[in-house]
Amino acid sequence: MYGSTETPLVTVGFPRPEDIDLAANTDGKIHNYEVIVCDDDGNDLGLEHEGELLIRGPAMMLGYADADQNSAAYDDNGFFRTGDIGKLLASGAICITDRKKDIIIRGGENLSAREIEEAIELHPAVAEVAVVAAPHQRLGEGVAAIIVSTPGATAPDLEALSQHMATLDVAKQKWPQHVEQRAELPKTASGKVQKEVLRRELKEKNISL
Repeated sequence: MYGSTETPLVTVGFPRPEDIDLAANTDGKIHNYEVIVCDDDGNDLGLEHEGELLIRGPAMMLGYADADQNSAAYDDNGFFRTGDIGKLLASGAICITDRKKDIIIRGGENLSAREIEEAIELHPAVAEVAVVAAPHQRLGEGVAAIIVSTPGATAPDLEALSQHMATLDVAKQKWPQHVEQRAELPKTASGKVQKEVLRRELKEKNISL
């Protein structure tokens, strides 16, 4: 299922046995909402194209108390800008791929932090990883990986992680250029990784790739 405080219960599950693949590979089927996928200019991209999810429906919030927030939160047609990146499928299902604020813009190319995390998580010594943007002198942003190792293991260093990514045939521009091992990742009370904290800490340490 997928939803938020502003737009609760946008999708529901797939109860039919024949929909097992959709249940496993998507974030549920749209229920009682309108959903469009848009580019940065607000153009509707249609099906099977990755962009920001905009949502409109009867269960969504009426608005924020701060009027200034509302102007940025909605488009001209009353669709709420979720900040989530994903695709809309012909089946009516949604696939969430990332958060817009977590996208790494490397030399003008948008890189999905979640996609990179999924590759790193396949390393046997990695228990958790958060991939965030770090300042890059030439390209604007580069890829930094903050890793929590599995018990008794040592997290891969930059060379070992590069070898791991090469083995998986991950495009080289998606390889981390900075790696840190930590005992834990900063998280909210609900368990979400606080990537904004990690980005700020990298800047404070003057990490530049």
